[in-house]
Amino acid sequence: MTGLRQRVVALTAAACFVAACSPSWPRPVATVDQRLSGHAAGVARVDVLPIDLAVWTDGRRGDPEALRLAAESALTGAATTALYQRGYLPGAQLRWDGTFVGDDGAPHAAMAPEQLLATQAVLAGYHDAAARLGGLPQPPLPARLGASGAEATLYVGGWAYVGEDPDGDNAAVKVLVIAAVVVVAVVVAVALAKSKHKGGGSLARAADAVADAAVATGRVAVHGLARAGNVAFEVGRTSAHLADHLLRTFPGRVVPRMLDPRIELYVGPRDPYGPADWQAGPTIEWAQRPDAPRRGRSALYLEMTMVDNRDGHVLWHVAQRFPASGGSQADVTRAAEALLSTLPKAR
Repeated sequence: MTGLRQRVVALTAAACFVAACSPSWPRPVATVDQRLSGHAAGVARVDVLPIDLAVWTDGRRGDPEALRLAAESALTGAATTALYQRGYLPGAQLRWDGTFVGDDGAPHAAMAPEQLLATQAVLAGYHDAAARLGGLPQPPLPARLGASGAEATLYVGGWAYVGEDPDGDNAAVKVLVIAAVVVVAVVVAVALAKSKHKGGGSLARAADAVADAAVATGRVAVHGLARAGNVAFEVGRTSAHLADHLLRTFPGRVVPRMLDPRIELYVGPRDPYGPADWQAGPTIEWAQRPDAPRRGRSALYLEMTMVDNRDGHVLWHVAQRFPASGGSQADVTRAAEALLSTLPKAR
């Protein structure tokens, strides 16, 4: 039994080491307006703005455009499902031309494409403003929301860098599952070996063999986790940029200054929602931000903001960076669900 105990100890140590090496999945913390948390906001229906996701790769992980489309599809599905589950009725799904399909099946105009672009850019900078000012500052929205009749609008944006995929996380989970099964098997085998004089030795030997195999698997997984190969960063075609969306869909209808990655927002003197707590300045594309990863392991950043269509105040905001791959729809969905789990349920 001494050899068996040694293998059990080795198995447990290997599993713990793999678990320690794998990045932890963070728990997002949202900022919520007391009207929404106290069910006094009266929000029943929620419109969803076009998904504002930028995707870039290290140059070896496929086409960023295809990855972006798949990730945006996962985000749309997760948002729609979560709204239903939390008691809200998903309203209009706005398109990049500023229109939406109404309940009658016909297209309706919500705002001009330029207004939609400016609205998305303002909300893309909301997390920075909230971090600087604290709480839920009033955004300088350039256009009124809620043309569909919904009480609120949801913004979903962020970025995904697809590099070294965190496959080690899956390996770690597999090792831990194997470890749990093997430990149970060892305990049962030891108990049977003690209770039965006949056949006990074969049971112990079988448990020994399974433990050996699991420890070997653990070594392979640990080796995989230890590999931290950094590769040269190469920006792919990140057509997720808002202006690029519009240019591809409506060529010639967007002014040339929107081609620049820094979009100056010119909000007129008459704000449809009154004075804001901060002024919109130059908006920098996600991939060009100094804190954006350019090599190494994949990373995913998402932020979501719910705006009250009636007065322009923010009711809920959450943002989080995840050790996940934007090239995995499962990762994207899981991250979106984590954020949306912080949204208070409707009455």
